[in-house]
Amino acid sequence: MRGPAVFCLNPSSDKSLAALDGADLGRYTVDPASLEQIKSDSVRPGGVACRVGAWRPSHSLGARHELQLTLTEFPDPGGRATYFRLRDLAGAVDDELLGSGRR
Repeated sequence: MRGPAVFCLNPSSDKSLAALDGADLGRYTVDPASLEQIKSDSVRPGGVACRVGAWRPSHSLGARHELQLTLTEFPDPGGRATYFRLRDLAGAVDDELLGSGRR
């Protein structure tokens, strides 16, 4: 199977997020410029994950991230959110599942 890789957020990686559902988690804003790939065996041996800086809903989008999210490979059984808000849509790509022009 070939990419692109899809990642999701398993809220168990951060206790402050554990009670939130996918709709709540999707309101978080992420900073794609802060993405960092890391090794992770949480989904499969030799797997990967990534860390990304983020801001909570309804909070300022200042220069400093309010928290760091760890995104795991999409088949993570505890994954609850895959889509997040961006503060600058210039970094977005069209969603091939939703059709052309939809981000």
